[in-house]
Amino acid sequence: LRAGGALFLGKATVPEGCLDLQTFSEAFGVTNNPYNLEYTCGGSSGGSAAAVASGMVPLSIGSDLLGSLRIPASFCGVASLRPSCPLLPPEGHTPPAFLP
Repeated sequence: LRAGGALFLGKATVPEGCLDLQTFSEAFGVTNNPYNLEYTCGGSSGGSAAAVASGMVPLSIGSDLLGSLRIPASFCGVASLRPSCPLLPPEGHTPPAFLP
């Protein structure tokens, strides 16, 4: 992305192990839903969804094995795209991606 001219503005919060339906980390605390602070923004890419929904950034990147993009996007009222496994190489994914 950097080689293509992308500018990175920051890093979003993800839960420990990147496997949860909320977004909390010991390092940064809770990321709430930008429309109602009493609600969760979902997880595990909830920080990314909250940043897009609040207008902080026009788009964000994340990964999705079991709904990590789709769930936060639906909680925050934004859209997400999940490419199929062979189209996006799984190398370097945390936790390790499983292939069908």
